[in-house]
Amino acid sequence: MKRLEMTGRLAAAVLALGLAVGCGADEERKPVEANFQSIHDNMLTLSCASSGCHGGSKPASNLAFDKGADAAYAALMTRATEGGLLRVEPFEPEQSELYLRLTGTSKSGALMPQTGKLPSADLTAVYKWIADGAER
Repeated sequence: MKRLEMTGRLAAAVLALGLAVGCGADEERKPVEANFQSIHDNMLTLSCASSGCHGGSKPASNLAFDKGADAAYAALMTRATEGGLLRVEPFEPEQSELYLRLTGTSKSGALMPQTGKLPSADLTAVYKWIADGAER
């Protein structure tokens, strides 16, 4: 009986460790810097590319952030939104649908991500990246 009990405890411990590592419990989210690679890797893929949003086989508004940074950048820079604004208008954060959606100030859509407002440091990095020309 003791052996079975120890085996069960060991299995539970291994499962718990596996879940913690698999869910990134020990990983801290890296700060978002004002460049596209950082914004993509540390914000868009983590906060926006969940299944049913901007990832998976049918991303919202055909805007996928889980297909790589180059594809995400191309989509952000070339497609207009429903409200007539470009998703990203270089040098013009206040005219960029991405920034307006992230801050909840868009007239053509809801706050993104739907899970709630991003940290102000992330929003500042996006603003600065766009204001500096939104280079890849």
